Amino acid sequence: MVHFFSLVFILIFANWGKPGAEVSSGPWFWIWENKWWVTAGFAMVLAGSLAFILKIRALWVAGVAAVTALSGWLIPSPLVPMLVGVAGVSIITLLDKKDPDNREWTLSAWGFARQILPLLAIGGDGFRVFAGVYP
Repeated sequence: MVHFFSLVFILIFANWGKPGAEVSSGPWFWIWENKWWVTAGFAMVLAGSLAFILKIRALWVAGVAAVTALSGWLIPSPLVPMLVGVAGVSIITLLDKKDPDNREWTLSAWGFARQILPLLAIGGDGFRVFAGVYP
């Protein structure tokens, strides 16, 4: 459960939107203002679950965490560390020889993404057409 919920909370807080213009304090504003630190905290929980629950080599997990943190420090855009982290977790789960379930988890997640992403793109484009955003 820890592994699953760390993934869910990473997605929730990474996508946390800015509150309305009139909101400049309170818990929702604080979460938005610190969303990348909160996301990083859940990423650390994910790293722990990769090492201790999925039994992936701790050195590999630490290496991916270090490269992800370095990319976040060097490049101000949050897109780069997110991509580095996703790629790193994918690589270490695909290369894990101790437990074939880790590889299967990554391959099934990729299969699901290939099924759902085109539908999301078509739905988004359909919305834009019907909303009149596209000419």
